[in-house]
Amino acid sequence: MKSYHQFCGVAKALDLIGERWTLLLIRDLLLGPRRYRDLLDGLPGITTNLLAARLRTMTDQGLIAKIKLPPPAGGEAYQLTPLGRQLEPAILALGAFGAQWLTTPATGDCLNPRWAMTSLKRRFQPRPGLAGSLAFHIGELSFQVVLTESSIDIRDGDLLTAEVSVSGPPMAWLTLLSARESFTNLTRAKQLHHTGPIALMKGFLLAIGARP
Repeated sequence: MKSYHQFCGVAKALDLIGERWTLLLIRDLLLGPRRYRDLLDGLPGITTNLLAARLRTMTDQGLIAKIKLPPPAGGEAYQLTPLGRQLEPAILALGAFGAQWLTTPATGDCLNPRWAMTSLKRRFQPRPGLAGSLAFHIGELSFQVVLTESSIDIRDGDLLTAEVSVSGPPMAWLTLLSARESFTNLTRAKQLHHTGPIALMKGFLLAIGARP
């Protein structure tokens, strides 16, 4: 492991996470465990050898750990350790800083609904009276969102007991979450479909700065 050899907190942090792809791997694990193949598919441009090397180093550093997924999924996956989870505020702060350059995707830019869902953690603003659970189905991906007045919890996977369920193709979701179109218009156009209390969905959208 390379080191800056500086007695400084920033330098020590970069000794651990300064290598290319490391922070993006942390980002992609914020919503829950991911298999090797999922991580590879979610990081266009990384090679299999480099991904394996990064995962090995991050495991040795105690940032991530390999786990066995429970049935019915099964298989091995990687998840953040408590040490790795400490980086969530830093990842969200970097996202907030970089968001000012998110205008129109440049040629070759990849889009991923998971990145948009992760960004909701930093965009969330407390909202009095807001509480409930939602299940979002974005193309083939599913996410569960649990809200309180002062917090939002977002994880991979379906939530069968959710009070609200919303489904639709990725581009409709990205249009909604980026506030370029309203939920009302997207549902009227049948690009998104929902069940459950509309007030909870609209409260969620207001809390993240989207258009109900």
